[in-house]
Amino acid sequence: MVPHVLLTYEAYEQLLGTKHVLDRLAEPAGVEDIEFIVPTSEETAQPASFGDLDVVNPWR
Repeated sequence: MVPHVLLTYEAYEQLLGTKHVLDRLAEPAGVEDIEFIVPTSEETAQPASFGDLDVVNPWR
């Protein structure tokens, strides 16, 4: 048997508190202590090589 609870929407909002689910997911506890370092690269982008394929370039 599964118990059921009847609540008004206002009572349900009071149980949830002031923060919504997305707010809680966006700011998990302890995240402010993590240092994020973005890696850098000296590599430059190169054009793709299609080998022996006969590719038609409409911009030539």
